[in-house]
Amino acid sequence: MGRRKDGNKSLAPGGSQKRSSSNGLDDAATGTSIGGGEEVDEEMLKDVVRTKTYQNVIYQNTFLFKNKVVLDVGAGTGILSLFCAKAGAKHVYSVECSHMADMAKEIVQANGFSNVITVLKGKVEEIELPVVHVDVIISEWMGYFLLFENMLNTVLYARDKWLINDGIVLPDKASLYLTAIEDAEYKEDKIEFWNDVYGFDMSCIRKEAMMEPLVDTVDQNQIVTNCQLLKTMNISKMAPGDASFTAPFKLVAERNDYIHALVAYFDVSFTQCHKMMGFSTGPRSKATHWKQTVLYLEDVLTICVGEALVGSMTVEPNKKNPRDVEIMLKYSLNGQHCQEHFIKTRHGTVSVAVFGDQEKPALVTYPDVALNYESCFQGLLFCPEAASLLLHNFCIYHISPPGHELGAAPISSDVPIPSVNDLADQIADVLDIFRLGPVMCLGVTAGAYILTLFATKYKERVAGLILVSPLCKAPSWTEWLYNKVISNLLYFYGMCGLVKDCLLQRYFSKEVRGSAQVPESDIVQACRSLLDERQGENVWRFLQSINGRYDITGELHQLQCRTLIFVGEDSPYYSDALHMTSKLDRRYSALVEVQACGSVVTEEQPHAMLIPMEYFFIGYGLYRPSQFTGSPRSPLSPWCISPDLLSPESMGVKLKPIKTRMSLDI
Repeated sequence: MGRRKDGNKSLAPGGSQKRSSSNGLDDAATGTSIGGGEEVDEEMLKDVVRTKTYQNVIYQNTFLFKNKVVLDVGAGTGILSLFCAKAGAKHVYSVECSHMADMAKEIVQANGFSNVITVLKGKVEEIELPVVHVDVIISEWMGYFLLFENMLNTVLYARDKWLINDGIVLPDKASLYLTAIEDAEYKEDKIEFWNDVYGFDMSCIRKEAMMEPLVDTVDQNQIVTNCQLLKTMNISKMAPGDASFTAPFKLVAERNDYIHALVAYFDVSFTQCHKMMGFSTGPRSKATHWKQTVLYLEDVLTICVGEALVGSMTVEPNKKNPRDVEIMLKYSLNGQHCQEHFIKTRHGTVSVAVFGDQEKPALVTYPDVALNYESCFQGLLFCPEAASLLLHNFCIYHISPPGHELGAAPISSDVPIPSVNDLADQIADVLDIFRLGPVMCLGVTAGAYILTLFATKYKERVAGLILVSPLCKAPSWTEWLYNKVISNLLYFYGMCGLVKDCLLQRYFSKEVRGSAQVPESDIVQACRSLLDERQGENVWRFLQSINGRYDITGELHQLQCRTLIFVGEDSPYYSDALHMTSKLDRRYSALVEVQACGSVVTEEQPHAMLIPMEYFFIGYGLYRPSQFTGSPRSPLSPWCISPDLLSPESMGVKLKPIKTRMSLDI
């Protein structure tokens, strides 16, 4: 198996690493190439987890195969075809392109199934079946890392060409996971060895060794962090290009230890059975011939319990060999300790994730519907200059709507749905628990409404408002009906694809959402992946609360704090933001219009928020640390403000100057 890495570091400790398979996947344990020879088929047949699962799926769900026409893609010895024939299939077409097809014919004949199983030698893309349609497609298409040397595109080709409309593909779900491990002994023995070989420098070989991922069985005791879902693929519905993706990850340390490598593995599910069946290739499950895929990091990372390794993984086909894949890792461990608190308030429990030094002034964030701080503010905090501005000056308190935190369970239907006033009161209770004085607030759309309502009810507790695509009026009939439709979909179908599409339209501009000709951008794909983690019931409850909001326009002129509003020109709430700005005291407010951007500016164009926030915070005596002031887009000092910078059209921003007054203590 290939492993390639370049040392383009992004943060310290952290990095950006690219890996690919080179000349095919070679199993280091067996010394055989994938798909080549009887040894591989023997290894797979002796894989009890793999073979027994397929046997149980077929024998325990004969209703799926009885009198059905079955296509076995990549049949090998024909074992799956034999299982299907024995389960009562009307006919099985067993397709294999290697010389193993000749042996499969002999095996079929020796077992008396020649009248039921037809073995076809050749590539699926080149053969013609004797029938127009098949009822079932079954295949063991998965490769190492799920996608290395896999036959997924071949299965999808067969599905689109021969499968009837209500036909099934087995397996029909596959999920890729990531975790982090301590592996000092192996890395020292196999990789660091090349730095000094009997007194000679052979580090060039070390570089090659670091370039290729390792297929090996990982001891579960080596695992340091949680396991993160990267990608779930629905084989029945996905398009070939869906196997290329970028997925964010957050691996939280479960103990104090070192991290030497990331480990990827996959699960496979058969959801069409009487009860869902499947298997896992993870390190905590019984070993399979797929083992796990180990991606060694250039840096040895020291991590403490509760700290997180955050980043993203991009997977795409190798340009020279589409059956191989390229893997790009980006990661950072900045030592910012996140403490998650579950605060009991007058109106239920709320999750608060605290970042930074609690001796610093407080910045409270509140996300939009179906989002949390990871999916709503991560882009802003990953923008180095903006992150330095915020983390240098504030301790950040990320408040999640009820049930929106990472790993949240469904909220019981016995728990009353909170009103918007209840949600605003929850913020006051959180401030009381942490004994916070006046706070800075940052909210997006629904979260912006909750924070603005909080500011109108608890005027003395808010030092400033930064609102992104905010709301201040009751829902229009159009919005109310639209939200009602989404609520019904959530209630009956959960976080289904249609709901996610509607939410993504709410968040992002059409330029990044893509089209039939243009794929979704990385941020949209990442957000779609994070939406999979939301509990539909909890999102439904929050949407009910927001749909019941009332008009607070009349209270806006009573606000005692400065307000900075951002809105994307393509946001569905653009007119709401303009309306809100018109009702605020113009002496202490400003509007920033971001071109070619949707509602969630914090994710789509976080860099556009930097300069306005810098000038906004200057009014409070807050600045970026000096080592970051070299940017030509930044003020050289708080007393030297260039008028040109107040209208940086080159950044796609329209900014109306902010009128300052006496600094407020926060």
